[in-house]
Amino acid sequence: MLKDGKLSSSNAMYNETKLLIDQSGINFNDNDRRHLIYGFINDPEINKIEIIDMNNQVIEANIIQTNWKRVYFGLVEMNELRINAYDKNNNILFEVPYKSEN
Repeated sequence: MLKDGKLSSSNAMYNETKLLIDQSGINFNDNDRRHLIYGFINDPEINKIEIIDMNNQVIEANIIQTNWKRVYFGLVEMNELRINAYDKNNNILFEVPYKSEN
């Protein structure tokens, strides 16, 4: 779960200083279910977002600059939501599920 996060009206996970994360499930003809993970980025330090799929493969989300905010998306097969957000030096700024530094 997001540290200091809250549930938005769309049932997305939202951290006001970092980003919004939402997802929609998509069933394909091959009976595979994939999840479109998407949202917007509030933190200007976030440079890259990776989504980890059910086979522990890393899918880098596409980030697009709009005239409103930066938005991102990625399509993955998953059992649980796992996301890492990085700065330009490849340091993790944010992760889901949240891991404390203890």
